Amino acid sequence: MVKHIPPPPPPFFILPVLRRSKAGLKPHQEMQPAPSDKPSRDDWKGGLDAMSFSLDFQKSLNACILEVHRRADGNTDPHLCDFLEQNFLEDSYDTIKKLGDYNKSLTSITASDTHGSLGEYLFDKHTL
Repeated sequence: MVKHIPPPPPPFFILPVLRRSKAGLKPHQEMQPAPSDKPSRDDWKGGLDAMSFSLDFQKSLNACILEVHRRADGNTDPHLCDFLEQNFLEDSYDTIKKLGDYNKSLTSITASDTHGSLGEYLFDKHTL
């Protein structure tokens, strides 16, 4: 007579999913990304407006990363601080600087009412 051998335990990353499924939650719904929402604005006036919005969004993202960094530093977690600095903050500073420069250039180029759209086209064609 052959003894029944139980299967090996599931890998550690499956356990939380199994626990949630036993609690009545559907694990496949939890793993799906949230549907992308519509942009917060519908009234884009042009490239300058979009560039300004992008700069403000990048600044708010940077502020959130700095808050996580501050909390990690307060809890003496040097590994997380180093990870955030090397993978997010350095790139974020460069992106904010680049977007600020683009915003300044685009502001000066599109200042003319008669040739604003032409300036925006040339900026898009030669800079981006």
